[in-house]
Amino acid sequence: TVKSILCYSLPLIPAALCWWITNVSDRYMVTHFWGEAQNGLYAAAYKIPNILTIACGIFMDAWQFSAVVASRKSGDSESPEEADERRRSLRTFFSRIFRGYGAFLFLAAGGLILLTRPIAILLFDPSFYEAWAYIPVLLLATALSALSNFAGSVYMVERRGMATMVTSMIGAVLNVGLNLWLIPLMGPMGAAIATMVSYLVVFAVRAVHARRFIHFRLPLVWLGLNAALLGSGVTFKDHVLEDTAHGVDSAATCTEPGLTDGKRCGVCLEWIEPQEEIPALGHTAVVIPGYPATCETPGMTDGSYCSVCDATITAQE
Repeated sequence: TVKSILCYSLPLIPAALCWWITNVSDRYMVTHFWGEAQNGLYAAAYKIPNILTIACGIFMDAWQFSAVVASRKSGDSESPEEADERRRSLRTFFSRIFRGYGAFLFLAAGGLILLTRPIAILLFDPSFYEAWAYIPVLLLATALSALSNFAGSVYMVERRGMATMVTSMIGAVLNVGLNLWLIPLMGPMGAAIATMVSYLVVFAVRAVHARRFIHFRLPLVWLGLNAALLGSGVTFKDHVLEDTAHGVDSAATCTEPGLTDGKRCGVCLEWIEPQEEIPALGHTAVVIPGYPATCETPGMTDGSYCSVCDATITAQE
């Protein structure tokens, strides 16, 4: 009926908006906190995960149709035994497809992580090459997003539009909060981590809740091992050296110490070459000769000032 269609479809509008926020909000925040240049690197890094996104989109189009067909009743009247058999068959179908789809996602994401640098050399302009550092985290986020979409297909079969909206809102709110916290600290890498964590939470919530309707098999150990392997591929990348160049503002002055140039990883922020403090230089005194008082005019004592910063060292009186 029209009422049932509206009850299912109307919550999908804010759900789509929340999904858009999760996908796009980080780019606006990277621009706000770090500028257009860093956002350009982040946008370039998304090109590789988009390959996996396109493949997953093709699969989901076919899968949603298959899931709906598999969930249909065999006729207008269905006996309890036939209903139980249909539900068992549906659980088996979802479990088998989830395992195969998950295997594809982890293999594809792992392969792309291994080939991140060669692909970046082929596809990126040299000025964008350093964007490769963000690609492994975004690939893991894309895999988790695809798994959460699969779990969300249960809501489609069961016509649970409100559940789709609520879980999408959880991901959007978490993503915005993490972006506001991590992006000022870590730049584009903070945005990538926030996106990955958001999709992980959405998948976890949907996987637990969706199994109330279709109790498909969720191999937690298998999922954990694959996620750990992908995570190790993200973690064991080489440091991306980021020069921390300090010019005039960080040079030592007469009264304030300075800092030497240093190098740190642009991904994990670990210092490779720590900065060292340069002692204050001290004033370079120049004497201002005084003159004696006369019968009609006052005199002045000797004074001094710094020839570097023009600060008064000894005031004349």
